[in-house]
Amino acid sequence: MDIITTARSTHDEASDIRMRFPGCQAIVVTSASHMRRAIQIFSDEGLQPCAAPTDFGFARAGSPNDRLWERWVPTTGGIHGNHQWLYEKVALLWHRLSSK
Repeated sequence: MDIITTARSTHDEASDIRMRFPGCQAIVVTSASHMRRAIQIFSDEGLQPCAAPTDFGFARAGSPNDRLWERWVPTTGGIHGNHQWLYEKVALLWHRLSSK
């Protein structure tokens, strides 16, 4: 197992893995909100990514941590979640436009 410590972005990580292990299957461990873009970046590098999402921002419906009333009360965490969602949408769009 290799750990990459010099990469500054997901692009750097995917490029480094491609150079070290061309065409390999890579397990991509990142936050669930970032996973879609990360998988796209690794696929664009010619790798075979396998998703291992972490850091889920919200409790799963029906879990002990899910409180229905909290979904309707504005919080700073909710604002942060919206910010992350918007950031990932814009970043994915930028990736698609810049990789053509």
